[in-house]
Amino acid sequence: MLACVSCNRGMGGKFDQLPHQRYLERLNTRNEFLIGSHHPLKETLIQQTGNSEPKRRSFLERNYNAAKTGRLINSNWQPAFEHPPAF
Repeated sequence: MLACVSCNRGMGGKFDQLPHQRYLERLNTRNEFLIGSHHPLKETLIQQTGNSEPKRRSFLERNYNAAKTGRLINSNWQPAFEHPPAF
């Protein structure tokens, strides 16, 4: 997940914490927007995550759950301030 320097480091920063699960939905929405456009990332997203929306959603969920497995601290990072979604 992209984050500004202050969110990425320091006290209250995300460090290696997983983002809150609601950001998974935002990522999926962003990916679907790009796939529905003529954006250069369209083909890469399809190749890496799946050729249908359910497969792409499942890909994100599987990877999120795999990242949660075996974590000693199961906290979810959220930014102090968040801009409204663009998609």
